[in-house]
Amino acid sequence: MRQQTRHRRWGSAGYCALLLSAIGLSTASQAVVTAGPAPDPTGRGDFAVATSQYRLPASTDPTIMTDRATEIWARVWRPVSNDDLGRLPLVVFLHGNHGTCGTFFCSVANCGRPIPLPNGPRIDDRVDYTFTGTCPRAGEGSPPAETDYVVSPSHEGYTYLAEQLASRGYLVVSINANRGITAGPAQDLGTPGHPFIEDRGLNLARARLVLKHLELLSRWNLGTEPTPGSLGFSLRDAINFRKVALVGHSRGGEGVRGAYNIYTGRNTDINPYAAIDWRARISETVDFKGIFEIAPVDRQTVRTLNAEGTTWSVMLPGCDGDVINQQGMWPYDRMMKSFTEDPARQKAFYYVLGANHNYWNTEWQFSDSSGCYNSTVQLFQTDPATGILPGVTGSERQRTTGSASILALIRGAVSASEGDDESARFLTNFDPQYGLPAVVTSAALIQRGFIASPSSNVTQALEDFEGPTGTSQFGVPNQASNVTVEHVGVVEHGAPFTARAGDLTRVPLPAFVHAGRITWQRAGADVFFQINFAAAGQGLDLSSSATVDFRVDRESPLRTTLNPAGPTNFHVQLVAADGTLSAPVSAADYIELVGPFGTPDADLTFISPAFPDGYHVNLPTARIPMGAFHADDVSATRGIRLTFDSTATGKIYVTDFRASRRGIRSFGEGASGAGAASLVVDGSTFNGTARMIEEGNVIEDVQYIPASGGMVAKNGGGTVRFTVSTEKPILPGDELTQMAIGSIRCDGSYVDGSTQRMTFECPAKGLQTVAYGESIIVGGNARTRWSFGAFSSDMLK
Repeated sequence: MRQQTRHRRWGSAGYCALLLSAIGLSTASQAVVTAGPAPDPTGRGDFAVATSQYRLPASTDPTIMTDRATEIWARVWRPVSNDDLGRLPLVVFLHGNHGTCGTFFCSVANCGRPIPLPNGPRIDDRVDYTFTGTCPRAGEGSPPAETDYVVSPSHEGYTYLAEQLASRGYLVVSINANRGITAGPAQDLGTPGHPFIEDRGLNLARARLVLKHLELLSRWNLGTEPTPGSLGFSLRDAINFRKVALVGHSRGGEGVRGAYNIYTGRNTDINPYAAIDWRARISETVDFKGIFEIAPVDRQTVRTLNAEGTTWSVMLPGCDGDVINQQGMWPYDRMMKSFTEDPARQKAFYYVLGANHNYWNTEWQFSDSSGCYNSTVQLFQTDPATGILPGVTGSERQRTTGSASILALIRGAVSASEGDDESARFLTNFDPQYGLPAVVTSAALIQRGFIASPSSNVTQALEDFEGPTGTSQFGVPNQASNVTVEHVGVVEHGAPFTARAGDLTRVPLPAFVHAGRITWQRAGADVFFQINFAAAGQGLDLSSSATVDFRVDRESPLRTTLNPAGPTNFHVQLVAADGTLSAPVSAADYIELVGPFGTPDADLTFISPAFPDGYHVNLPTARIPMGAFHADDVSATRGIRLTFDSTATGKIYVTDFRASRRGIRSFGEGASGAGAASLVVDGSTFNGTARMIEEGNVIEDVQYIPASGGMVAKNGGGTVRFTVSTEKPILPGDELTQMAIGSIRCDGSYVDGSTQRMTFECPAKGLQTVAYGESIIVGGNARTRWSFGAFSSDMLK
């Protein structure tokens, strides 16, 4: 970055006010100025759609997993035409962790009373298929099933998306990952007493499953092997592997991200799979144009997986009752600093207020969430007592948000036809410079985070607040007047959570995002914070920049009372080398600063005692066109000033200040007034505290697994295995099920085809530090807990 010493006097605030007035907005307006709405990507195209499936016999395939049988099974959707459509772009879906067997009956254990559900929802509360490849009839299985069960077809749950894509000329493959992987036990790659589990969530196994399907599809495409007859058509010359998109839900999100990393070599697989050469095995070169993740998990493997080099978006549900700490935000946070990304591609998050974890998959018919903070934005119905409403199997509004975002990424990053230069416009659905289409704003409220690319060739980093308080990242003192500024790691964005090392020890996660936390007690022109890039008389050259971007959010209302019930506003100005200020730009013209949102009544102390707050400080993005500052010359920009002259008091976070070369250069170019729905809500809350299950919970066995001969309690080595049983099934979710004993957290896995028996592996050394009487609690998310009494050191004898 070159610094300049030239002095330029910039235009007055009066010109900015005049320009705002000319397009129908006042400087006090809370409407968001946009370049007009992004195009609606939803709806059916011109082609009829046919669907069929391929399913190969289950086997132990060492390229997927060496220690168990898995299965190659997928449903395919294709366009039907009398014309030769040539090679079609390929979209691959991968579902997440769920029960693999379901019934249309809610048992006493699940609902407190028997509830027949002939019209649904289907209750997927067994995992027999994972282990045996079958689901029990009444009286079969261990324990015996109360009613007949069917296989849970999780991969069929994206039909509403696949049909829209196929009708527009895409070939869509949705993979069934049930056998061996979904709700399966982690693979122990260590020795007796020395467990080494590098893939706790089996998400690298999911990645290999995706790559195996691509390997087979490439063979069928080239004709080196015949297409399975069950498809009813030939895949010979049907697939364009230069146009591939991946979509993953929950653990499937980290799974498809893993497939991308393993194939491209950006991150390696674990042993014994690291030596597999997928580029050689997949007969055609694969170009992954885009990845979309739905409510994904992160760091369930010892690998840290990002998505540099491809167009990537994540959709997060504001009322997630499964992955409640929003791990899916972490890859976005990390990639904000992928300054060497090549090729440069946009990254985005799409936060849907009122959505739950499950209902983007129509086959996941049991709501994971007991309710949202505000009933007016909730997109689904649920019975707080049981989670079951007979006949209610999903949410049309939530599916609409899925169609609008997933189809936007795929149609924008993977054009269905050659020479379709207009397809990229669908990617503007993720750019806050553009309003959301009416199909979205009529269904839900959305927050968006966006960066055109973190590559330094596209975006210039201006401030990340990773240095000491009071100093910019350029080592220059900042300026503060009548405000308090702290450089802090943002809670929930990594810290205070932990990941597991391969030996089961806990590894603290860093704060993936640092921010300036700004507090002010009165409003005025003399209440400001100024970030300085250079010493007085010098500055950075921002003349090639189209926008100034930054992330901003308010502090949780459980941590401050300073933020108002309505939106917060402040003004942004550029500072010239000589200290001259540009015209002030109202932040409210580019972002509706309300919230934060989430599930504040959820009990999150189980996840981390340091994280008792269910509000999600997401830090959505504001993008201000350079023209809005009406600066004659920005080739010597010393800094950015935030002036808190509009809202009386407040406490906010700001971070990730960037100057982007991709954006709308002129303030008025294409502006069409308000283009985003207000996020103002009435503040009412839903009392959705977690239920505690105590009756019928039994610790069946406590077994020492010594590191070497002798009692583990004496030398502190090895692990302790708890085997537990319940009357109320512990349903599989995408968050890992864990046992908490004091501060110790132990990972669990199912013992058999039921979801009423589990084992938990705990580090013996850690248990020696647990105090007598600490509660033993099992849970996977914030919705339900199972109590197994109190801990005693007698258990270790």
